[in-house]
Amino acid sequence: MTRLERWLALGRRHLEQGLKLTREQIAFIDRHNPCFREWHLESEHPGALLCQDTFYVGRLKGVGKVYLHAVVDT
Repeated sequence: MTRLERWLALGRRHLEQGLKLTREQIAFIDRHNPCFREWHLESEHPGALLCQDTFYVGRLKGVGKVYLHAVVDT
């Protein structure tokens, strides 16, 4: 059993048997648990929470540098 598997087993015991864990142990388990790798965020209304990034696309002849601005709304 690897170290990570032991940590995840400790997390399961915590949920099933009510084992007491320290704040640091819970933070470590949450950080390394595969179930928490994908986060889901919700907002109250459209436009409340945005994620923006800018990508360099390339050069167009006669235009110059072209960038793509992408925005994702939750």
